[in-house]
Amino acid sequence: MKKKGVIRRIDHLGRVVIPKDFRYSNFINDGDPVEIFCNDDGEIVIRKYDPHHDLAAHIQYLADQVEIHKFDLEKNKKVLSLFQQLIEVLK
Repeated sequence: MKKKGVIRRIDHLGRVVIPKDFRYSNFINDGDPVEIFCNDDGEIVIRKYDPHHDLAAHIQYLADQVEIHKFDLEKNKKVLSLFQQLIEVLK
């Protein structure tokens, strides 16, 4: 069974209040950035923004590709290019 949430109305400016107990339990403080997106099921998701989330996904993808294909990194330009992009993000 799906968890039920709190019902809130959107005001005339398009705003919705996230209840204090939701913010507290997800460590969201006043002024913190939140990320709003639609998932594959068309649901709207609001979560605390984590700038390292995408970076972690890219690192995991690269690690998986190296492990799966046992790449020789000096010969594989695609993987090297991805690692170079990652280095640029980390600067």
